[in-house]
Amino acid sequence: MMKKSILAVAIATFLTGCGGVDESEPTRTETPPINSNPTGDTTPARLDVNGPSNVNERDNATAKAVVEFTLNRDATSDLEIFYSVQSAESGSVTATPGKDFTEVENASVEITVGQRRASIEVDILGDLIDEDNETIVVSINDVQGAEVDYIKTSTFFEIIDNDPEPEVVFDIPQQIVSEKTGGIEISLSLTSITEKVVTVPIEFTGTANEEQDFEKQFSETIEFAPLQDKQTLALTVIDDAIPEGGESLTLTLGDITNSAAGEQDNHTVIISGQVGLNDTGVMLYSDGVNLDYQETPDGFPGQDAASGRDVTVNNPVDGFAGFAFEYLDADGNVIGEGRRDEASAEGAVCVRDRTTNLTWEIKQEQHVDLITGNDNINNTFRSDPVGYNTSFGNEHSFWRSANYQYFWYSRDEDNNAGVEGAQGEGLLSDLPISLNCSYQASALEDANGIPDSVRLPQALGLNRGAVRCNTSDYLREMQRASLCGFTDWRLPTLNEMKSVVVYETQTAINGEEVSVIPSMFPRDAAIEKGNQVFSNQSNAEVQSPITRPFYFTSTPSTENDGSVWCVNTETGDTALCLKNRTGYIRGVRGGSE
Repeated sequence: MMKKSILAVAIATFLTGCGGVDESEPTRTETPPINSNPTGDTTPARLDVNGPSNVNERDNATAKAVVEFTLNRDATSDLEIFYSVQSAESGSVTATPGKDFTEVENASVEITVGQRRASIEVDILGDLIDEDNETIVVSINDVQGAEVDYIKTSTFFEIIDNDPEPEVVFDIPQQIVSEKTGGIEISLSLTSITEKVVTVPIEFTGTANEEQDFEKQFSETIEFAPLQDKQTLALTVIDDAIPEGGESLTLTLGDITNSAAGEQDNHTVIISGQVGLNDTGVMLYSDGVNLDYQETPDGFPGQDAASGRDVTVNNPVDGFAGFAFEYLDADGNVIGEGRRDEASAEGAVCVRDRTTNLTWEIKQEQHVDLITGNDNINNTFRSDPVGYNTSFGNEHSFWRSANYQYFWYSRDEDNNAGVEGAQGEGLLSDLPISLNCSYQASALEDANGIPDSVRLPQALGLNRGAVRCNTSDYLREMQRASLCGFTDWRLPTLNEMKSVVVYETQTAINGEEVSVIPSMFPRDAAIEKGNQVFSNQSNAEVQSPITRPFYFTSTPSTENDGSVWCVNTETGDTALCLKNRTGYIRGVRGGSE
């Protein structure tokens, strides 16, 4: 077969006679084919090359891209077409030979006499790596056997990546450390490999303070280099000499580039500090039948009563069997030097658990003169404001009464299991009182005819607005009142409420029935033993047996979204309580929350 010399043609994309180069196509650096015409033919055939516009990658398998070389008429002699398969730059993205496709250098294919076309297959190599789409070019280098003109000398097609974008996740949801731990590491991973650079902003929340409780040893924006799937974040926990409760630090993934946050998008570091957990209060032993042994029965070792704070820190002055409490007045001052005697309890507004660092609300005396219906309230007040103050003034002033009840209500979507609960009946803003609860009344401050000797201070009720008998409004009122000097009151979690339960149900060594609850929470109608004496509307003393009702916690049920967990503070029993029924509550603050 005669070899023809090829004239130089500087064509990178489409060539249509006198047409120019389309600069929008990817380009490559190459020597254009040379067209020769030693025979002197005046009407050479026209040669074109075409392939698919794109080819989908396959997972760890080879896909085939078919490229055709086509004449506009039957060949009059055998043609040998020399071609190359190469990567074409498309912006900053370049396909890699041997990884993304099989590179070909100056291979050949024939169009025989009487035929118009020949085809080749380009190997597209699949993988499991997320990457940008990449471009391949098939170029004609030379033609031998006959003179040809070119419609175009190259064709481009795109490799379409089929691998999903990876997700960024924390390897574990939390870790618990102490102040003496020092350096800690937090691991981040990509769920799959990518050739792209992934940037991950890290957001910080929690009760731990930077430069006081911890130092971070990394930038707040983390970068995964191409093909990197692990990152380690370093923190240093700061040790100090301040006795304190547990603190927490939560790291959350921010707005990620070239990836997305996975299901485990946060990590919590719990710094346990110097204070710990309460013990159970169990001081008696059992042989499996009897529950009142003062010492370990033979054959039954390792019982609760033999270990823990009940044994090592048993100081009866500040709490029963390892519990340690101190009473606080309305301003947050410690009363009675940490003793839990009746004199200290008389003026107590809050009680602080020195073991868990939780501060609990102490309820006010219970009252029973609650009324229902806004019309009834208004009519009673308008007809006799002095009588209203006499009958119901204490209800407003003692708005934290032990027997008041509330609906469970929270708009926090992250902690209400998707169900807000019940808001409850709207109360009058100036005389807020109902069948379930009461708040301080601003109307009594200006009521005509109320002597100064019986007037009750109602400053908290001024400029408050609407209020309801639900947990959210009650906690907001506690915060407005800065009870015991704190403004971060909340509902306790299930475990926090159980931490004040004494599980010893037998008699103490001195023969008296013991319970830490009455001395911790004096005047709490829901927890005192025996009969409770209180006055009704006619000021007559009434004896009422007291049961131990369940207290609401802030912990919703994951399966029953209309319920939350409640705790019986005598037995420690837990149960589900409906959000849309009223129940007892007690505010708490501090601890590790």
